[in-house]
Amino acid sequence: MAAAPHGALAVISINRFYLATASAVVPRLVPSDDLLIANSLATVGGTLALLVGFFIGGQLADAGGSGPVVAVAAAAWLAATWIAIRLRSDLAPKTVPGPEELLRHQIRRVIVEFTDGARTLVRTPRAIGPITSISIDSMGQGIILTVAAVVFREQFREGVGSYSNVIGAGGVGVLLGIVTVGWLEERWSKEGIIAGAFVVGGLGLLGAALYLRGWSILVASFVVGLAFAWKKVPVDTIVQGSLPDGYRGRVFSVYDVVYNVARIIAAALVIPLVPAVGTHGTVALVSLLFIAWAPVLPRWIGGIADVRIVFSEGAREEEWPRAVRWGAAEESVEVMKAWLEERSGERRRCFRLALRDGSVLDVSRPEPGGLWTIDRERDEPRALP
Repeated sequence: MAAAPHGALAVISINRFYLATASAVVPRLVPSDDLLIANSLATVGGTLALLVGFFIGGQLADAGGSGPVVAVAAAAWLAATWIAIRLRSDLAPKTVPGPEELLRHQIRRVIVEFTDGARTLVRTPRAIGPITSISIDSMGQGIILTVAAVVFREQFREGVGSYSNVIGAGGVGVLLGIVTVGWLEERWSKEGIIAGAFVVGGLGLLGAALYLRGWSILVASFVVGLAFAWKKVPVDTIVQGSLPDGYRGRVFSVYDVVYNVARIIAAALVIPLVPAVGTHGTVALVSLLFIAWAPVLPRWIGGIADVRIVFSEGAREEEWPRAVRWGAAEESVEVMKAWLEERSGERRRCFRLALRDGSVLDVSRPEPGGLWTIDRERDEPRALP
């Protein structure tokens, strides 16, 4: 009997390597202007699959026990393995060569790079702000899911199958969020979408707290799932665009740890919260936390550019740049192209810049002055000397 929990923990732990890597390589596969849609499919699509799996697993467990659930899960993992080994894209990391001793001592290298990822994250507001926001969301969701399990078991006397309906309702919300997040991006900034999602999720939970019934929990789960998609997709897109490729793997490893530690904190908080303020009060506290956090992220990162272009000392800005400050890193660049263009009635100054690691950035800003943004990121077959 002890082997089953140990096996489940092993599978979940190994899965963290995959999730951190998958998020880090998405910018290598799609242009910057398609990142949000790619994250809709890759990141939140995975969450939707998780919720669907939870729903199906709950129904199977009620109908035939745990055996069919484990069998279906094993088959799904084997199918995922078959798909993974058929990938032909070169996803080797783009890194600037470092000290050779890091290559000889792999364990030390992992520790050094994880620490460097945490340090880089702290020095990059456009990364740490969104990660903090989605970690708060993760903590809130963890509290709500635990409370929902308690309510269904203790108050409604329902089993795993009924609780899985809550997860299914959340999955429907996530699916709708995936479909609509692109439409929202055409109308609001990414940080504005995240702020709005916190308000929507908070109001949905506040309604459930005031009238905690079976159907209201299902509605709240749907709303929280919808808001989660509206948060997670823009968050991952902002974080990906705030860092050079050579730093993304390290930062996303830290991101993954922080995001999951938030769930552990949620489980620890439920223990004193429910006896102290009850299930209604606990749900209300989470809803108020979400609503209070809504304006924080736009204020935190709203005025920070994706990148900063560094011109030669004493040079006028109409001259060509010599470096780009991207997150916590400054990279020397070679200007491949410079031009002016009109976009939606706005005149923009544009550069195509080649970095030392072989990456090529198309950057632009409104004229006569404004924040620099990354329009496109791709690989170039050559690297600068």
